[in-house]
Parts: sequence; C-alpha cells; structure tokens
Amino acid sequence: PGVFVGLGLAAAVSAALVAARRRYRRRYRPGSGRRDDLPVGPVVYQLRLAHLRAEHHEASAEGDHDADQASPLVIGATHDCPIEQVGNARVTPGLGVRDQREIALDLAAARGLGLVGPGARAAARALLLALLTRPSAPQVIVPIDDLNVLLGAEHASDEWPAALHVVADLDTALDELETETLRRTREADSSRSAWPLIALVAGPAERNTQRLQAILDNGAPFGLVGVLLGQWRPGISAYIRDDGVVSSASPGAGQALLGTQMFHLPETETAELLALLRQAQPESPDAGNKVNEVASDAGLEGTGIR
Repeated sequence: PGVFVGLGLAAAVSAALVAARRRYRRRYRPGSGRRDDLPVGPVVYQLRLAHLRAEHHEASAEGDHDADQASPLVIGATHDCPIEQVGNARVTPGLGVRDQREIALDLAAARGLGLVGPGARAAARALLLALLTRPSAPQVIVPIDDLNVLLGAEHASDEWPAALHVVADLDTALDELETETLRRTREADSSRSAWPLIALVAGPAERNTQRLQAILDNGAPFGLVGVLLGQWRPGISAYIRDDGVVSSASPGAGQALLGTQMFHLPETETAELLALLRQAQPESPDAGNKVNEVASDAGLEGTGIR
C-alpha cells in the first residue's frame, strides 16, 4: 500500500538484492550454524517479484510492441520527445506515468523541479530512489533536516548508501555544488559528452533563492540538477494531490506534467530500500562514519508498479 514506482527502479532494486545476498553469503563461516538469509523489508521482495514478472512478460511479447511507445517521454527538453533523442545522462527517470506511458524529466533543461502539495513528499522519496539507482555513478546531496522531513526522525539517522551525501544544511550543500561546478568547468573539454549526475534534494530557503538559481543555471551543462521540496519559480513547480496526480504546474514546460500519476513511496519503504542499497555497495572502512558525524551534529543520533 502506498508504493507506486517505475520498472527502472524495480530492476535496480532486483539487482541490488542479488548483490547484497552475494555479499551476505560470502560472510558465511562453515560450522557457524547460521542458516538465515539476508534480512530485507517486504517492499524489496515485492519489487524483485515485479521485475521478474516484467522480464518474463517482455520476453514473451518481444517484437509485439512499438519501442517508441515503451520508452519514456522526456519533459523539459526543447520539445517533449522520446528519451533516445535526449540521452540518458541528463534525464531523471521514474517521474511518473501518464496515458500508460512513463514520464521522465530533463532536470538540467528545467533548471530545477519544485514539488508542492500533499503528495509532494511521497513523490520526492520515489524520485530520490530513482536518482540514487541511476547506472551512471550519481551522487545525491541532501541536508539532514530535509532528509528528516522525507524519512521521519526514526529513519533519518540510519546509515545510508555512499551515493547519498548527507550534509549539515543547505548552505553546506550549495558550497559543495559551487565547488563542483568550478571543477567541472576547468576540466571541461569537447570530447566529454556527459558528466555524472549530481542532484540536490532540499527545501529551498528564500534567502538562498538567487544563489541556488545561479548554481542550477551554471551547473546544468555539467550535470548539476535540483529537486526542491517546495515551490520553485525559477524552474518548474508541480502541485501533487494526495492521490499522486499532478493537478497544476508552472506555465510552459510544466504544463506537460498535468495529469501525470507521480511515482510515490512511503517513509518506511523508502528507508528499507535505502538500507538495501547500503548493503549492496562494496564495503568501505569509513562507510557510515561521516553519516554518523552529521547525524550527531544535527541532534539525530541514535507503467508503474504498485
């Protein structure tokens, strides 16, 4: 209940479960008597099963459908078009579904997406997972107060996957994005077609609006994008009802989102999926240390699928 995500996320979760199980079983010691399997939340098995069913369906129906109809429609590009005409590197997958077709968003061209309304947080959680499971080594920066808003206090101090970079506040996040923009500007050359995505997921503060807008404008060609937990006038804002449907949006490119059924996730299921991504990643001696430091400093120690 409350889970509605895309096939891309289901496939990523399925692959993460296989990797995490492999790592877990490598730790088995003969004679230990341990026979338990990797403990994961129910949502993980649900998405694994959904992915296997989808694979079986695709195999049995191969050649019977139009590939253009199956590919996501990209919103926010110069004109709405199939994903093949934009390229995967700059597109955020897993936004939602309209008319039985997945909707993706060119966040760089959109100059940021603001989510408002009673369904905004659930949609932001699904988008957070979609960003983290992109295949091109993404990084997602989230201030810890905003992570607390998305996951709830009982989950916000957990250990997170390495791709989720939790910082103390929005100013710290903007400092890091500015530094990365300068670095990528210096290293830019004509032979490089795409940069690994860096996404900011945060609530915009009024005093930071101009600075944030400048970062998203200057960083867009270098893969720096933003998902804002609130209205975002410089880019696209979408009002999401409690049933997950976009009922109003910014003029221009935002109008293409009207009627979209946004993917969404509850707090507990989001935390379970983040835990799986953490278990699936390669071990690192320092993994979780910086997470715990940030949580301590902040006082927090301690087509779709339904």
